[in-house]
Amino acid sequence: MIETIDEAIHKIEALWDGWIPVTERLPEHWIEVLAFYTNEYWKWRRLKAQYLYKWKEESDWDSSWEPYDEYIEEEDKYTYIEWWYECNEIEDWQYYISEKITHWMPLPNSPKQ
Repeated sequence: MIETIDEAIHKIEALWDGWIPVTERLPEHWIEVLAFYTNEYWKWRRLKAQYLYKWKEESDWDSSWEPYDEYIEEEDKYTYIEWWYECNEIEDWQYYISEKITHWMPLPNSPKQ
C-alpha cells in the first residue's frame, strides 16, 4: 500500500522515544521544550520553543502585528495569540513559529558538575 508522505513521517516519528504528539498533549504554559516540525523542503527540524495559551501573556505589540497578537476589548489590552513561540536566548524576544509543530519533548536536565 502506498502511503502519503505525511503518513510515512508520522509512522517514523512514532518510533522515536520521548516525543509527545501535540494531538495528545501540549506542554505547560510558557515552559521551554524541544519542538519538532518538518520544513517546506521535507527536512526534519528541532528547536527550543514555548507554547503560549490564549490570553495568558500581555503583548507589547499593537494591531499592526496581526495575527501575532489579539485585542481584548473588555480589558483594553493586546495579548499574544495561542501558539508556539521560538525561544531566543540572544534577545529578550519570542518569535512566532509559522511552521506546524507536530511533536515536543521536555528539555533534558543540565549536566551535573
